[in-house]
Amino acid sequence: MATITREKVACVIFGAPHEIPTNVLPTYADVMKAYINTRQQLTTKNNKYPPFAEVSNKVCVDVELVWEKASLPTVTHGRVIETLRSYNEKYKKILKPYKARKGNDKYKQQLEQFREDSDKLFDISKCKCVDFLMSCKCKRADKVPLSERDFLVDQRGARKMIIGGIDLMETKRLQKKISRKESESRRHSDSIQQEQSKQQCNSRSYNVEDKDDDTDTSDEDDTLSKSHCKHDLPTPESKRQKMAMTSQMLNKIIPPPIAII
Repeated sequence: MATITREKVACVIFGAPHEIPTNVLPTYADVMKAYINTRQQLTTKNNKYPPFAEVSNKVCVDVELVWEKASLPTVTHGRVIETLRSYNEKYKKILKPYKARKGNDKYKQQLEQFREDSDKLFDISKCKCVDFLMSCKCKRADKVPLSERDFLVDQRGARKMIIGGIDLMETKRLQKKISRKESESRRHSDSIQQEQSKQQCNSRSYNVEDKDDDTDTSDEDDTLSKSHCKHDLPTPESKRQKMAMTSQMLNKIIPPPIAII
């Protein structure tokens, strides 16, 4: 089988394919070169290209790793794949009439314009703000770290900066931040569990008291009855009845006086 050289698989727009660079944030051209390179590596012996999902998943993981190395927050993996899918569709659309129109001046201008635009950053940052200080209203977790803002601005523009080695101080600070968030999350979870356990215990206690009240109340009723007999004060009606009874008894014992004429 004939050996496939870099010239044979080179793209007429992006040139020779290669892997994702690791010292800068990749451009659209870098991502497409990596896509073509990965697709070629995964091509079967019968020259059948692998599905887009398989190739794009591997390429997007490599892209995300570079952004992670730069300590920049990114969109979800699914959003990264959709961004690549959309650009790949544009690439296939403009490349489709290449054989028939490659000598056409207007078509050549379109290819050149597409090639120039591909040098822009393949921007997967969660924060798309230009002015980080004045106009950025992103969530705190989505904001670009203060120490990385100049680098992101450069990568969106002149692209003169590169990713250096691992910043040990910054890495240590980020690790402490993550550890602190995990500790706070655990404490919050423990607090919720304790509160739920306390509520369950209280609920069981109330159920036992209600059951005791429903099953045996005779002694308690007798005690309350005796207590009421001792302390209840006589009503006005009972006073009148008592006075009437006393008057009747006295009339029986002491006869009424007889009038003398």
